[in-house]
Amino acid sequence: MEQVTPVYQFVVMLYLSVLALGGNEMGPRTDTEILTMFFILVTLILVNAYVLGQMSVLVNEASKKSAKL
Repeated sequence: MEQVTPVYQFVVMLYLSVLALGGNEMGPRTDTEILTMFFILVTLILVNAYVLGQMSVLVNEASKKSAKL
């Protein structure tokens, strides 16, 4: 049986936890691919949060303006 280091286990679990948030399996096979996809997924999650936050602010401002009319 192949020995798996704790660092490798941690990286794989970190990737899988972010994947659970981001969805859609990308299929990385090597350590470098797993780390790359992890950073891409984290970046996409942050961009998604920013866009949704800005949309929320715009909707809130629009509803305030329509309430004043």
